[in-house]
Amino acid sequence: MSFAGRSSDWQMAPLRFVVAERHKSVINLRSRAGRRYSVVTECGDMGPRSVLSKRLPHWNVGEDVTVFAEAIAVCYDPEIPTSPPLRRWRPLWLEWLDFLAEPPLDVVGKELIEGGLSSVAGMGPGLTPAGDDLLAGYMTATKLRGETVPAQIFPERDTTTWLSFDILRDAFAGLVWRRIKDLCDALAGERASLLEESLISCLAMGHTSGKAYLAGMALGFEA
Repeated sequence: MSFAGRSSDWQMAPLRFVVAERHKSVINLRSRAGRRYSVVTECGDMGPRSVLSKRLPHWNVGEDVTVFAEAIAVCYDPEIPTSPPLRRWRPLWLEWLDFLAEPPLDVVGKELIEGGLSSVAGMGPGLTPAGDDLLAGYMTATKLRGETVPAQIFPERDTTTWLSFDILRDAFAGLVWRRIKDLCDALAGERASLLEESLISCLAMGHTSGKAYLAGMALGFEA
């Protein structure tokens, strides 16, 4: 199987995996160390430890596979940008908080008010629980502001799914998905059209993931 590109954090040495999940345009792999690696067919779905392919391999869930990355060129760097958001966009990100008052995210919003950030892990709808998406967004915004993410908001492993826990580990380390990185870059710039385009792309992330992530970012910017 030939690949068109890889993220900069994908190790060069051959790696063995178990196919954990298969979706329409993404295959999630589990490494021997328990980390999530992904094969994607869309540039917008690139993230930490990802490779880009014109089509998904014919791998089945539970199958053992090996990926050789030596000759694959880097096409994405998942490190979070270093430029903070411009204050001129504050009215926009404050609107993202409204997502937490609307079903089905209102459950997460109520828990956030009652129990704080540390209580929302694993809560709410979505393949990755909305509470985790919110936490990842908060961590991303905190990193983008140049601040340290409070360790006490990081959940225990058994409070959420394997995939969500891995996404949170990446967010805590300052690694983000391409759609989110494009949004971070747009927030640091002056072009409203570019910001609108990246925002639409983020809102298309899953059924609730995009809205929950954006609400978390707004919370992080306001912290």
